[in-house]
This record gives sequence, C-alpha cells and structure tokens, in this order.
Amino acid sequence: MEDTTSQIGLNHRLSVANSYKQQTRALYEGALGATVTPPRPEVEIFTFTNGSGIGVFYVAPSQALTPEQHLKAIWLEFEVEHEQAAAAKLGPLGMRPFDYLDKAHDYFQAPGGQVFRLAQRWSASRFDETGMRSRFTRWRLSFSENRYPLFWDMR
Repeated sequence: MEDTTSQIGLNHRLSVANSYKQQTRALYEGALGATVTPPRPEVEIFTFTNGSGIGVFYVAPSQALTPEQHLKAIWLEFEVEHEQAAAAKLGPLGMRPFDYLDKAHDYFQAPGGQVFRLAQRWSASRFDETGMRSRFTRWRLSFSENRYPLFWDMR
C-alpha cells in the first residue's frame, strides 16, 4: 500500500490589492526578515529563513479578498525567535493584535487582511534527548466557537 500522508509545502501564493504593495513589503521583508525577489512588477516572492516562500501577486482591489473575507480564509503562522520583539516591529506598521480565543499567541491582519499569528520558533536546543519537544505534554487542538479545528499546538 502506498503512503498517502502529506504535509504543507514551502511555497504559497497570496493575492494582495496593489495599493498595499509598500506595506506588504514592509511587513514581510522589514518586520519578518524575508528576502524579496521581484520576478515581475506585479509579483514579489518573499523567502523566509527556512526556505518557505510566499508569492505575493499584486492585483486590482476587486480581484483581492477583503479583510473581512480573509477572516474566513486560511490563517498563517510565522515562527520567530522572539515573539515580543517581532510583535514590536508590527506596531510602527499600524498592525495591532486582535482579540482571539487563543490567548497564547498574538494574531494580526497583514496589509489587505491576511490573518497570521506569531509563534516561538523551535530549535534543536529545545528538544530533549529523546528528540521530543521538552515542553511537549499533549497535543492540543484549538477550536473556534463553531468547533472547527484551526491550529495544532504542542504545549
């Protein structure tokens, strides 16, 4: 029998209203430390330190999701070395955390509305001798008020 397990890949695509190009670059390149490659004027590829990337396609506002629609779309997680320091870089960009039932993380909306959270990056030094996360006690599934699974978390 063939293995049919899967995982989320490293490449992602996002459409953003072209009026948010400067703010989007300030977020991904400036605050989150991604490198940027602009293969075409209407596209920027932001590559993160783990090799993952987001291809941002700048489109007419009528072709992009609204901030309200993004609340119903997929949410991203950005692992950072220091959550508080990363969150502090978002304030000058006009981004403030919004209230959400998961109080362990800060949730934000990027320019144009993409929802994301900041989470502590796990490094090899945080694994114990068995290879497990030393803070691992159980899998915890966060549920929205409608009982749909949103994020797995190891705590």
